[in-house]
Amino acid sequence: MKLLFYLVLAVGTATCGCRSASTKPTLPHPQIVVVTRNNSYSLLYQLLNEEKDVGKLLIIKRDSRELNRLVKEISTASGKAADQLKQFSEQDGSLALDVIDLPPGEEATRNAIASTKKRELLGSSGDVFERALLLTQIQALNYAAHLASVAAENDTNSVRSTWANSLSQEMSGLYSQSIELLSRTPHGR
Repeated sequence: MKLLFYLVLAVGTATCGCRSASTKPTLPHPQIVVVTRNNSYSLLYQLLNEEKDVGKLLIIKRDSRELNRLVKEISTASGKAADQLKQFSEQDGSLALDVIDLPPGEEATRNAIASTKKRELLGSSGDVFERALLLTQIQALNYAAHLASVAAENDTNSVRSTWANSLSQEMSGLYSQSIELLSRTPHGR
């Protein structure tokens, strides 16, 4: 009996915490997948609606032609994606775009960051403004790309999942363009 106990303990210890490459992870509960999908799409929808309006900032600020082109491209892509998400939601009542569900501390932190960024952008000009705007776009595009990817992974609708993967790629491309433009923007004063 004692030998059996040690054998079970040894086998359990040898496999505990280790997953072989051929072992498939257990799938999450279907309800968790739906909650994750809706939360990801909701956060993405909120972000896209903010990003589609970022071009309005350029009405009151002078900027380079390259930055103007990129911001317009980001705004257009974000607007189209937000419209598409709204269509998906109208076609499928189970796809909710208002399930943000952030903890209060996260929500307060995001509001504080948004307020700081707004002050920085409105209070700067020239190269400093362009760098600050590019940095905000880099963060937003990186987040959008990852949100779209997570949404795609948790969406059982193949059309939406494919679209979300495509959006993730598009946002990643705009992210790369933003990084490239930031590397060419003078440091300013």
